[in-house]
Amino acid sequence: MIAVQNLSDGDKTRDNKALENFLYREITGRTAGRMRQLEVEIRDAEVIVRGVSSSYYVKQLAIQGLLDALDGVPARSINVNIHVDDQPSTAFHRS
Repeated sequence: MIAVQNLSDGDKTRDNKALENFLYREITGRTAGRMRQLEVEIRDAEVIVRGVSSSYYVKQLAIQGLLDALDGVPARSINVNIHVDDQPSTAFHRS
C-alpha cells in the first residue's frame, strides 16, 4: 500500500500520482475494464473517482475495488461520481 502522510509537497505529488495509478488499475481489474471514461484523482487527502458504467453491478464492483484498494490508506473523504448509462446503444439501430 502507498502511504501519503509526512511527505514534502514534491513527494506528495509523486505519491499521489502513484496512488492514482494504483487505484485506476485496481478498479479496472475489478470491473474487467467495463468502466468508461474512468478517472481517479487525489486532491489533498480526498480520493475522487469519476466514470461511466453500463450497469449498477459494475458500479458496485468499482466501489468495492476502490474500498479494498484503500484499506489502510489514510483518506479524509472518498468522492465517487460514477454515472450508470444503462440505455441500449442506438449505433446499430435497424429501421
